[in-house]
Amino acid sequence: MIKAIGNKNTLQASLNMRGGIVENLRFWGIEIDVQLSDEIHIPSFKGKVELQYIKTNKGGE
Repeated sequence: MIKAIGNKNTLQASLNMRGGIVENLRFWGIEIDVQLSDEIHIPSFKGKVELQYIKTNKGGE
């Protein structure tokens, strides 16, 4: 399950556009069901964030 926050009509239109993600997934036989909701719950992230690819700019180099 994937949940997204944003304008539900814009998100739905983006997913269902011709040649879009929904059409491509269905082409490969992947079942997809897009549902709109006025309220969703997305729990906060409680894990550890590990920065693997970030570098600091020391001394303005």
